Amino acid sequence: MQYANEVYSFSIEMVILLLTAYQSLFYVLILLIKKEKHISDIYLTIWLVLLSGYVLLLFFKLYDADTCFSFLIYIFLYFYIKSITQTNRFGLENAIHFLPFIVSVVILTCFNEFFVQYRSYIMFSMFAISCFYFYLMQRIILNHKKFSNMNYSTSDQADLAWIQSLLSCTVATYFVVIAGYILHFSVGARMRPEILSILLFFLINAVGLRGIKKKATFVIQFLPDGQKEETETTGSKVINEECTQNKTDTYHNYGLKPAEAQLLAEKLKKYMDTQRPYINPDLCLRDLAEQLNVYPHYVTQILSTLFNQNFYDFVNTYRVNEAKRLLRNADKSNKVPTIITIAYNCGFNSKSSFNRIFKQKIGLTPSEYREADTGNPSATDLSSDL
Repeated sequence: MQYANEVYSFSIEMVILLLTAYQSLFYVLILLIKKEKHISDIYLTIWLVLLSGYVLLLFFKLYDADTCFSFLIYIFLYFYIKSITQTNRFGLENAIHFLPFIVSVVILTCFNEFFVQYRSYIMFSMFAISCFYFYLMQRIILNHKKFSNMNYSTSDQADLAWIQSLLSCTVATYFVVIAGYILHFSVGARMRPEILSILLFFLINAVGLRGIKKKATFVIQFLPDGQKEETETTGSKVINEECTQNKTDTYHNYGLKPAEAQLLAEKLKKYMDTQRPYINPDLCLRDLAEQLNVYPHYVTQILSTLFNQNFYDFVNTYRVNEAKRLLRNADKSNKVPTIITIAYNCGFNSKSSFNRIFKQKIGLTPSEYREADTGNPSATDLSSDL
């Protein structure tokens, strides 16, 4: 009976692995015939091919070879995430990422006995290198979010959530693999193979379905003339906006004196109150700076030092205050506008983003706020933030 169960488990694993490999190659075919391609599509195609190859190595139980393959999988996932968050092209400096793979292949082919004897140490090295790549990818995501919040009033939250989910699922699958190796080398136990095969199946389908429709979320960075001091964040060059010095030194570095900064802050606030540029859902830092006839980095510095906000929070605070005003006025009028109408009138580009940002700042959804007693003086007022 035990033998029958093992055969049944083996057959289930093989079926899932073959189905996973087929699904991966199917998505590769769709990406290849895709009309409008971006460099990220190429990286995703290669990554899916590698995942398919990894699955087939598991199918044929070539466990030594799948160790080498793992390096390529993490490398091209890194390239993929990097390509959809910035504009940098693949350069010769990126070739160094292939060094771990090359070393592992040389050891496997030329020093097989050494590979077998010290496999546990090689696995530990692979674990350390993989964790390093996971760290790099997480940093890219966080820096991209930070850069977007500094320059854009509409967050690409859905795109970032997708990228974060992709990385999280890959990390989870990877740690399942590592757990299996630890069980095998420590106590001789073997993790049920269906677990890994099912995880790979769902990972490939999730990536394939979303990756086919995924577009690059990078943004073109702008630099004012004469400002050449840069730092690397999302992989492209962006202005170093970190406030590591006191306000006087910061103003000096950016060509602003404290008195000038205060005047610009008052000008900015007056412009937001009278011209209401925030109702434009595509408002970005560069557009607002042009309207004020100042450099973008001046606005950024004013927001961070005098308003204690980034551009994203600053603009959406005005949008939420405008929404509160419209919601209160709607209760006094005979014709009550819908929530989505108010959202669009305030500069939000979707009902979901409106609800999410409104609740983050007020603690209530727009519907809950409208139903609440608007005459309550304890209701949250964001005007003090501006």
